Amino acid sequence: MDENTKKFDFEKIVMNSGVRVAIFSLDGDIAFINKQAAQLFRIGTNAVGKNVSDIFDDYQAERFKQRFAHVAKENQVKQYIDMVDYPEIGSRWLLSIMKPVLCENDDIIGIIVNTQDITEQKQNEIKAIENEEKIKSIFNNMQDCFFRADLEGKVLFLSPSIKNFFKFDGSIEDLYGRSILEVFDNPEDREQAAKLRETFGKITDYEINMTRYDGSSLVASVNSAYCYDDKGAVIGIEGTIRDITLRKKAEEELRELKDNLELKVKEQTIHLIKAKEMAEAANKAKSDFLTNITHELMTPLHGILSFAELGGGNNEDLPPEKVQKYFEVIGDSGNKLLSLLKNLLDFSRTNSGNTQYKLVTVNLLHLIKAAIDSMNGSLSKRKVELLIPPSLKSCNVFVDMEKINLVFRNLLDNAVKFSPVGSLVDISVRKNDDYFEVRIQDEGIGVPVEEVADIFEQFSQRSNCKKMVASGAGFGLATSKEIIEAHNGTMSAVVPTNGIGLCLIVKIPEHIES
Repeated sequence: MDENTKKFDFEKIVMNSGVRVAIFSLDGDIAFINKQAAQLFRIGTNAVGKNVSDIFDDYQAERFKQRFAHVAKENQVKQYIDMVDYPEIGSRWLLSIMKPVLCENDDIIGIIVNTQDITEQKQNEIKAIENEEKIKSIFNNMQDCFFRADLEGKVLFLSPSIKNFFKFDGSIEDLYGRSILEVFDNPEDREQAAKLRETFGKITDYEINMTRYDGSSLVASVNSAYCYDDKGAVIGIEGTIRDITLRKKAEEELRELKDNLELKVKEQTIHLIKAKEMAEAANKAKSDFLTNITHELMTPLHGILSFAELGGGNNEDLPPEKVQKYFEVIGDSGNKLLSLLKNLLDFSRTNSGNTQYKLVTVNLLHLIKAAIDSMNGSLSKRKVELLIPPSLKSCNVFVDMEKINLVFRNLLDNAVKFSPVGSLVDISVRKNDDYFEVRIQDEGIGVPVEEVADIFEQFSQRSNCKKMVASGAGFGLATSKEIIEAHNGTMSAVVPTNGIGLCLIVKIPEHIES
């Protein structure tokens, strides 16, 4: 050993180094310990000569002795990792490297222990393991399929969810190396997805149709982007595939509901507009009705009052024939007023819903002729001729005589009132299947084709009534139609093919005696 080497004080160097070193005898006596090791074990450097049993608790002391014996027996370097609890600083992970100490004849006389604090390293390892477990848990539980592929599209990794996603029964590793583009049913989708990724570096929520391994189809949303290495170079593609079949179905159903709702709103709007127009028309019709009924009442009332005044004054100089004429006018006006009031009463009863029907078996032709007889006065004044229908073999109906008579009087009055002087009203009766059809056709002013369907509405009047002196209150035909329908019959109107006048059609069921 040269002079320079002799200058080194090895004990001093070891004592002050950062290495934690201690030397123990095989029985556990401390032969040497530097201050770093003493601090770690929470003992002083003056512990040399003491036994581990005097310093540590029984469990730790016994553990030291067992390890010393094991190292000596194997004559090898051994490593031990322990977690030690310190009251001041908490738990620490310690790595102890134990090596046999040999004498000159190679006998083992002790154990040298180098102890390192590896707490930080151990904590990082635990965190790495925990993170790895979390990542595994995420991949195992995720419903979306995660994939990673190289730049050629060959699969490098697939999440376990791929098996359920694609109904795949084989091993996931069997799919590695295959092209990720195989999931695209449509070649155009493959090209479009590749172009989008090349242009923007990623594709977002790209919808495609796919087929599972069991043959079932689904709609999927693909999201993918390039992945890079630490130096920023593109090394592959990674992304997710999500099953959106149910979402697309829900969207389609929502779209259909929206379209149906819009259609219903449109229909309801049209209905409301029509109802508004009908309400406005009904309101106008009622106003016209009040005007017309007032006029209808006032006309005969004025006739009664005027001629009564003439006849009740100084009439000694009036010739008897004039007085007779006055009384006839008063009588006619009174009858018109009475007829009008009766019609009003019938109209009110019909609309109240409380109308009582007294049904009897009667000959339909007799009812029509009775109504014609009641029209003789107005027929002679208007010089309108009625063509009476011929008799039929059997013409029985089961009806309320008074109300059906009112119907025919209303229809005949309507025909005569709107017919020009000297014209003809044709009345026909025919048998069809199990009902009778009565037609009353006049040669009057008629009704515009577009108004035919409305003439049976309450308070409805012909638009061309203003061209004539004759008019009506607007409830005769409406009341008649309701009476006929109450007898399970129908009433309608048509414009004759020659365009002259109007034809009213009444259908009444035949009454067959049981």
